[in-house]
Amino acid sequence: MKGSRVCSKDRKIKELEQIIEVADGAPWIKEQAEKHFGDQANFLIDFYHMSQYLSEASKCCCSENRKDWLKSTQDSMKQNETEKVLSMLKIHIEECPMENDCPVKKSLNYLEKRIMHLDYKSTLEQDLPIGSGAIESGNKHVIQLRLKIPGAWWKKENAQSMINLRTLRANGDWESYWSNKGKGLT
Repeated sequence: MKGSRVCSKDRKIKELEQIIEVADGAPWIKEQAEKHFGDQANFLIDFYHMSQYLSEASKCCCSENRKDWLKSTQDSMKQNETEKVLSMLKIHIEECPMENDCPVKKSLNYLEKRIMHLDYKSTLEQDLPIGSGAIESGNKHVIQLRLKIPGAWWKKENAQSMINLRTLRANGDWESYWSNKGKGLT
């Protein structure tokens, strides 16, 4: 898989050495990746989502120049200098004026719980995405656009078939599907 971008439409996905799943860190998403792809799954925390935590922490860590602090911290994360970032956050916990709802504590907690899924450096070196924006955009365009039409309603058993058809069309496989009369769609 080195240096190539892979999408789930790839017919040979099971033959790949490794599958990178980029998501927000919700445990159920990671569990699904492991369930479907086993040892092939390599889970990565979405860079944008991780950055949201750091952005909130910047309120306490560097209130004067938050943008520069965030950029520098993001650059450290991209170089896998996670321990450096964690140490810096720990220093700023003491200075945080928001005792009960401290964004520095939230950021530290979020990163520490997901430390094994923050390998941005090698992911970038393989020319792979570290954000899930393209997938989320596709989800909105392909799935939500059709299923969330005002006044529309779906039975659970019909929704998946509609999603499958919309995905086929978005992937350019519409003609191929109908040529084979829909064998194996559901």
